[in-house]
Amino acid sequence: MAIYGLKTVTIIGDYKQGYMSLSERPELLEKIEKAIDTVRPHLIADGGNVEVVELREDKVLVVRYTGACQSCHMSEMTLRAGISRAVMANVPEVLKVIAYTSDLHG
Repeated sequence: MAIYGLKTVTIIGDYKQGYMSLSERPELLEKIEKAIDTVRPHLIADGGNVEVVELREDKVLVVRYTGACQSCHMSEMTLRAGISRAVMANVPEVLKVIAYTSDLHG
């Protein structure tokens, strides 16, 4: 699925590690992407974007910043006030949204 020229990346982990395969739940991935699309134009206007990485079994959605968003000092605010609100308001399967870090994936 390409949104605004950015391919969505879904890392599918082993279920024993606690990851839910979004490739097997395309309707859920579509709901998440539609919610993110409501804030995506603002990210793109500033030279950045965000992509879905995975949805953990504990209903935590992991996203990764791309472009200018990776080093933006406002990225945490964008995550809380924009992305998290949009996703959690429209996708009840998601309880929390966090940004991808190398700490999460070793």
